[in-house]
Amino acid sequence: MVENELFIASSYLLLGAGIKYIDQAYDIGVFSKHKANFVAILCGILMAYLVVTDSTSAMIFLAMVISLAITRKIDNIAFYIGTALILIIPVIFNGILKIQWFPFGILVLSGIVDEIE
Repeated sequence: MVENELFIASSYLLLGAGIKYIDQAYDIGVFSKHKANFVAILCGILMAYLVVTDSTSAMIFLAMVISLAITRKIDNIAFYIGTALILIIPVIFNGILKIQWFPFGILVLSGIVDEIE
């Protein structure tokens, strides 16, 4: 149980760093866009794995992606790759996802509010 929680926490840390790397590569040009695309694939796979294996992660990440899509903040190829992976892979595992719709809706609305400038 503790190992799973440690894995999830470590995954969130890696995803946060990876997403920031991608964002900086595309928005500021500090890092390589080619490497950012590779990081996006890895982040998308990790997110999709968490979505399939952890219901809380499923709600958080799917709400995040939906909020970003609604507010049109997905603005580069790396994020399109990651978004496609996180949306396609769970579809393959249909029936596994356990989403609580009320908290999910709150997360989507919160994400939209967060992204509005």
